[in-house]
Amino acid sequence: QDEELKKDEGIFELYKIPSYNDMERAFCFNPENKKKFPLIELFMRRRDDFMKVKHLLTLVEFTNYLMKKYSHKMWRKDARDKPMSDAMTTEKEKLMFENFMESWKNVHFGDDLGFGCAHLPNIEFTWKHELIFFLPDLKEKGSGLYMMAGLRTL
Repeated sequence: QDEELKKDEGIFELYKIPSYNDMERAFCFNPENKKKFPLIELFMRRRDDFMKVKHLLTLVEFTNYLMKKYSHKMWRKDARDKPMSDAMTTEKEKLMFENFMESWKNVHFGDDLGFGCAHLPNIEFTWKHELIFFLPDLKEKGSGLYMMAGLRTL
């Protein structure tokens, strides 16, 4: 039985596990593939943008949580003065904010975020940022617009 296994070993050999780059090279090898498979061509062209979508749920869940907790329960001026370290006090909230900050950083929005006519420089959020930055608001240029712009971009 061992002899039979040794004979059959040469039938199929996997030299390496194919990667995305291998698939891309094979796809691009034949120029006709772009015409035959437009959806695959679109995916390959916009792959980096599509990969950002995995962070969308974290951003939406965090934003929704804050809106439920603070909307119509706090004045804007109070939200401007409340750092996230004071707003997120439970272990669950702290973990949610850590996950949010990681997702925001990993999305790589680029140099500018835009919403309507407003252009906002991309920033890396920390515990020192005020609560107003994380509550979507069209009236708060430079703060509430960040969530509006980030969610719209994704």
